Amino acid sequence: MKESPIMLITPDFTESTDFAPITPGTYKSRILTCESKTSKKGDTYLRWELEVFGAEDTKVNNRKFWYNTMLSGKGAGGLKKLLAATVGPVDGAFDTESLYGKTVQVVLVQGKDQHGNPSDYPDVKSLAKLAE
Repeated sequence: MKESPIMLITPDFTESTDFAPITPGTYKSRILTCESKTSKKGDTYLRWELEVFGAEDTKVNNRKFWYNTMLSGKGAGGLKKLLAATVGPVDGAFDTESLYGKTVQVVLVQGKDQHGNPSDYPDVKSLAKLAE
């Protein structure tokens, strides 16, 4: 068996990212992307990627989280709220990319996994238009 040589390294952690869960709270957030997905039941939903900005706790800034919205049924209320908070009421088709860069205020809470146990990923409890 060949032995690996010992190496002396000096890491630079000045720009390292904290992977701890985002602390529950109210944050300014920016929409980055959106992806169409299919649930286990076969329903189509949108998976929005957002990031926190302008937080007093600077370790939270630029942290990403996700918000899922259904396209129909009772769960479509989340999409309706997202649209109202960004571009106003939408009646009919819209381009998801038109929301990229739009900002909202979100309330994040401790997320839960599929078994109801605490998760490292936050859940969006509510969102609203960002106060100007």
